[in-house]
Amino acid sequence: MTEQEGEEYKKKTLRLIKLLFRSGCKQIKDGDFIFHSSKSTEKLLNKIVSDGYLLHGSSRKICGELLPSQARDLIKESGNRKAIYITKVPAVAMFCALTGGNDRIRHRKNISHMKMKRELIEYSDMFFGVDRPENVMDKGYVYVIGINQINEEVGGEFLSYNPVVPMAVIEIDRNDFVFEINKI
Repeated sequence: MTEQEGEEYKKKTLRLIKLLFRSGCKQIKDGDFIFHSSKSTEKLLNKIVSDGYLLHGSSRKICGELLPSQARDLIKESGNRKAIYITKVPAVAMFCALTGGNDRIRHRKNISHMKMKRELIEYSDMFFGVDRPENVMDKGYVYVIGINQINEEVGGEFLSYNPVVPMAVIEIDRNDFVFEINKI
C-alpha cells in the first residue's frame, strides 16, 4: 500500500467509525474496531453497503488480518479458490457470520437476490439452509471491507487473494438475522 493509499484508507475508516457511532453502535472494546448495534443490525449493514463498503461474515472472532482460506464449494462460479470471500449482500454476510467458520456445519446453501435503492435494500427469492440447523451459532461477526481491498469480482462475489485488515467488525446476534435458516 502506498502512502497515499494508506492515508485514503485511514480517512475511509474514520468515516466508517463515525457512521457506526451515529447509528447507535457501541464499541465493545477500546482499541479494537469491534462494535455491537443496539438498533437494527440489518439496517446498519444496509447503510454500510450503500456507502460503498463490502462485508465478510464468520462465526470466528478474528483479530488482525483476515486470511485467505480454501473454499469447498465447487458449484460456485468462483470455484474453490483460496481467497477471502466478500459480499455486498448484508443478509448473506449475516448468514455466513452465524454459519461460516463453524466446523459443526458441513454444508450450507444460500440464494439471494437484492435490489438497492439508496439506503433501502429489497430482497426477493431468499433461501438459507444448513445441514445441521441446531449448530447455527448464537453470535457471529461481520467484517467491513473496503472495495479497494479486493482483487476480483466473480458473479457478484468479491475475492481477495491477500490478507485483509477489516475496517471494522460488527458483532451480531442470532436474533438479528430475520430470515429462516432451513435444513438441507
